[in-house]
Formats: sequence, structure tokens, C-alpha cells
Amino acid sequence: MTIDNDVQRVSETSTGISGDSYSVNPSISANGQWVAFQSYAHNLVSPDYNPMDDILVKNLVTGEIIRASTNASGEQANGGGTDPSISADGSKVAFTSWANNLVPGTTYEGPMLFVKDIVDGSIAYVAGGVNDACISRDGQYVTFSTHDSLVPNDTNGTGSIYRARTDGSDLRLVSADATGIADDGESLYSTISGDGRFVLFASNSTNLVAGHDSGLPEYNLKDMDSGAVTAVAPVYDEANGHNGADYRGAISADGRYVVFDSFSSNIVDGVGGGALFWKDTWTGQTKL
Repeated sequence: MTIDNDVQRVSETSTGISGDSYSVNPSISANGQWVAFQSYAHNLVSPDYNPMDDILVKNLVTGEIIRASTNASGEQANGGGTDPSISADGSKVAFTSWANNLVPGTTYEGPMLFVKDIVDGSIAYVAGGVNDACISRDGQYVTFSTHDSLVPNDTNGTGSIYRARTDGSDLRLVSADATGIADDGESLYSTISGDGRFVLFASNSTNLVAGHDSGLPEYNLKDMDSGAVTAVAPVYDEANGHNGADYRGAISADGRYVVFDSFSSNIVDGVGGGALFWKDTWTGQTKL
């Protein structure tokens, strides 16, 4: 496919009519053809009879927009949708919704995580009480944070990171140490590698990696195959340790490279807090 170098407006109909209200939180496919986004506009997909945010998917080649926040029969969600995350080929979209009509039997009173198959129209319920969902490039896995205890060993009573298959099966706690002991603090902001093996997440837990116990949010990388957890941000001053919070990060498709922001002043010698860092997790090289 070829996309021109000019700027395209995503939140418009196939005939070029702009959405009649806001559109936010975009997520784009690997080839740039598909964009999932959250929208309160009511004229982008017709008919739109729910006065709530919808999850929409735009084909930038054809201009077509479809609604992803529907049940398997095409019925619109009876609750708002937020924070879509689209797979590399645009075939699956993970999103959060308060709707109880998307999958039969979902009675959770709060934000629930769903994954919509754009190709066949099916939709799966993954979990309730969810924030910060991220789907893997291959569309097979999704990570998310929740304050709910979804496995017996998650007893911290605060936010933890989980990974599940996009059909809701194979639910596993990510924010645990290499022996499976759950995090003793709050974990959030997960991103996942292309095949779902590696998960990057922030945590203020003191028991995930030895020596990283500052109590400040810090990025960790979890290998879901081996269970190993490594701290992403090294410190050049071991005596003082990590002295600033990390908040947002991203991981490459193969899990080798990560980027993250940090207010720590001792990750790279001579660099103050409030910077964006890049790390090669294979070699350990870290730089601005």
C-alpha cells in the first residue's frame, strides 16, 4: 500500500465529513493502514444510537470506518468504550468498556477489557477492573493493569499487571518475581513485545528485582517464558540507587529495545532527571 506524505484526518467519514465531536486515543497498525480510536462523534458510523464513546477503526486506504465496540451480532455497546489497542495487521482491537451487552454473562460493574475480531465480528471478554490494555503485534496476547486479584497469589490489594490470550484464556500474573511471588506495591503502564513473550511495566514494588527497592515507580522487563524480571534502568551510583520515578515506556517488537522516561538523575552520569532514555536489553547499553 502507499500512503501520501500529506497529513490525513482520521476522524472523518469516507466522504470527508469531519466528526461532529471529539476523537482521541488512536492506535495504528504496523503498516499504517488501520487506525483504531475512541470517538464521541455520532456521524462517523451510521446509525449511532448510543450517546457514549465508541471504538472505531478507520481504513486509511479506502476511507471506510467500522465500529469495533459491538457484540458478535453487531449490536452497539450500551456503555462507553476507551483506550483501544490494535494488532499489527489491524484484525484485532483490545479496548475497555462499561457495556454489559458485548459478551453474554458479563456483569462486572466497572471497566472491562474486550478484544474484538474485526474480520469475523466475534468478541471476547478478558477481565474486569482494567486499565492500560496493550495488545501484542500478532494479536495473540493482551496485557493490562487491574486492582482486582485475578489469581490466588495476587494479594497486594493494589494494581498488578496481567497477561492473557486475546480469547481470555491463559491468564498469568506478570508483576511477580522470578519465583512467582507477587509484587508488594503498585504496577501499571504495561506494553508487550510482538509475540507476547516480553512485558515492560512500571512498578514501585520493592521485591521484584534485588537492589531495586527505592519505592519509586521503576520500569521492569518480564520474560514470560523464563519468569525472569530485570530492572530496565541501571544506576551508575549504586550507593544511592534509583532516585526518581519512571512513568511511561515502550518496547520493540522483538523485545530487545525499550524506551522510557525517568526523573531519576543517576541512570546516566551527568544527565539530570526528566529525560527520555533508550536501552538495548541484550547488551545493556543505555543512552539518551
